[in-house]
Amino acid sequence: NAMATVGAESCTGKNSCLGADGTVGDNSCIAQGSCNGAKGTVGIESCVGLGSCRNAEGTVGDESCTGQNACKGLNAMATVGDKSCTDVNSCFGAEGMMGEESCTGLNACFGLKANATVGSSSCTAQGSCNG
Repeated sequence: NAMATVGAESCTGKNSCLGADGTVGDNSCIAQGSCNGAKGTVGIESCVGLGSCRNAEGTVGDESCTGQNACKGLNAMATVGDKSCTDVNSCFGAEGMMGEESCTGLNACFGLKANATVGSSSCTAQGSCNG
């Protein structure tokens, strides 16, 4: 696959950055389903919207993946920065690595897989870490 490079403040529609396999700049991939299955590198404050970063495999910067069901089913190869995956059901059944102060919504970290790593001050809302 070609490894594309897209600048900052780009890719702003539903399912943007779906399966992205290159580098996308900061403040990008803004809408429902953004960064789902992304394999490349996405900058900070990116992947914003319902279901963002589902099944992602790549690296996503700090303060990213914000929206209900964010980081759900995150792949074991994925790394998401600090203050990310922030809304209801975030990190549900996730693997991979999530930074500090992440997975901070109702029922966050539900069914988290055994090989998942979540930073300190994470999974802090009602129903967190169940299952």
